[in-house]
Amino acid sequence: MNSSSGKSNAIAGVVGLFVIIIVIVIAALVLFNWDSTDVDEIGLEYSAGPLEGRHFQGMVPPGSSLQFLGVLDYMVKLPANQRTYIVAEDAGEGDVGGELITATDSGGVELRFATSSTFELDTNATQLNKFYLNICTKYNDCYDEDDTNDDGWALMLNDYYRKAQESAIRQATRDYTVDELMKGDMTEFQAKVARLTQSKLEDNMGGSFFTDVTFQIQRPIAPQSVQDRYNEAKAAELQTQVKAEEVKQAEQQNLAAEKLAATLNNNPNYIELQRIEMLEEGMKNGDVQVVVVPSEGTGTNLNVNP
Repeated sequence: MNSSSGKSNAIAGVVGLFVIIIVIVIAALVLFNWDSTDVDEIGLEYSAGPLEGRHFQGMVPPGSSLQFLGVLDYMVKLPANQRTYIVAEDAGEGDVGGELITATDSGGVELRFATSSTFELDTNATQLNKFYLNICTKYNDCYDEDDTNDDGWALMLNDYYRKAQESAIRQATRDYTVDELMKGDMTEFQAKVARLTQSKLEDNMGGSFFTDVTFQIQRPIAPQSVQDRYNEAKAAELQTQVKAEEVKQAEQQNLAAEKLAATLNNNPNYIELQRIEMLEEGMKNGDVQVVVVPSEGTGTNLNVNP
């Protein structure tokens, strides 16, 4: 009897302990399943309960306060601000350092491009949900823990954004000559690359997830022979400009001298000064004789007879 009672008490103790553990786990989930978004983040809330399954619950706006997500629910955070993507030759400057984009112009000359582009995620809830489910789930939820772009977000951009950008630049470059790209206004070229990049992104991703795509594209890096020819042409153009400026300055100086001479020649004092200077010059050369005639006064008169 005592043995049976002891076993019953032991079982009851185990059951009680199990119930306590379950209660503690549920309480912990309820107490700690809270989250918020920073000002540069937008949240997507998903259910993950054993009964509900995985469903999109709604969007959490940037800068939201701490809120309860529900038992086993979770929040995915994506960038809500403008993002940049840099292609640079220096590995320390670009998102993919040391790998410039290559393209050929209308004449088959191979060029290399460094770019700096900006874009934003479409913050429409339906589009964000599709972007996360169709794209980000393949890249560690597009998570960028410390803003270093060395994880899922960077991999996603390299596979989609970089490749769309490469294709857009190569397509656009075929419509220009190397001289047009080296000397001309880049505004039209940049706008064309932006339009093509956005279109190719939509095709590759299966939706319009990136908006407001813009580009700043540096002058392309041409082969050395082309660069030398371009530098020589620039030097000759600069020399021509310098000579034209010198001629212009000389013309302005001559015009100013003519105006000054015309002004002085109409001045009686200046005319008298010129007469005196001419007499002095004549005296030095012996062309002018000076005769001193005694006067009745205390002095003498100086008569100058040429």
